[in-house]
Amino acid sequence: MYYRLQSVAKLLYVVTCLMLLAACGSTEGSSDGANNSNYQWPANIVGKAITFTVTEPQTAGIPAGYKITWNYGSGGQVQGHNPVTGETVAPDDYAYSKSATQAVITVNYYQYGLHAWEEFTLIPSSSTAGNYTYRADTASGQGVKTARGTYVIDSSSGTGTGTGTGGSTTTGQVAFWTKKTTTQSGSITVNIDNAYAGGLTQHFTSTPNCGDSGTLTKTLTSGSHSYSAKDGTLSWGPSSFTITAGGCLTYELR
Repeated sequence: MYYRLQSVAKLLYVVTCLMLLAACGSTEGSSDGANNSNYQWPANIVGKAITFTVTEPQTAGIPAGYKITWNYGSGGQVQGHNPVTGETVAPDDYAYSKSATQAVITVNYYQYGLHAWEEFTLIPSSSTAGNYTYRADTASGQGVKTARGTYVIDSSSGTGTGTGTGGSTTTGQVAFWTKKTTTQSGSITVNIDNAYAGGLTQHFTSTPNCGDSGTLTKTLTSGSHSYSAKDGTLSWGPSSFTITAGGCLTYELR
């Protein structure tokens, strides 16, 4: 009887060990599956445009919904635009680093004669978009500012082809222009739909056409859009305009 009980105990011990090993194997398998969410970061960000949309302003001072675009031109030019002040920042240098789970972009420049920096930490939800956290000291005397939001990475320039069906045009153009012969800051900066669109540095004596050199011409989806513009202490908008499918709207900043 003793030996029979001992045999049963050994059998139960073996069965228990097998069950534990099976459980460990199952857990390990599910852990491997959870780690397959890593995304491939670009080797560099030259030629990229990254648009940051603020969702949590925190202490940075830029309202929720505003978009800040940094262009990392293929020619080495880097520009960032503040949609609140209208200022365009051209950093002295920037650094880009990446790991399996995040990327960090830091820009350095001088403002008010003092060193300033901005740091964006990107957490991906896809290979070209995700969430970001923001830290910066913009030499304003207010210490380090923070914010959160979403980002999208796109090429700042490029070409492409495509075909479609339906026979209808869903986009039109707007051309911003001015007759002003002088500006306070050297350029009239224009925002479209809360994002930096470009600047005007030339003037006209008569109404130009969409696409003419010296205009700020943009192709937009048909419907209502908003704009604002700034030149030193002068400002236009915010106001709205309507794009007609296949049309050209010339908009003078007076």
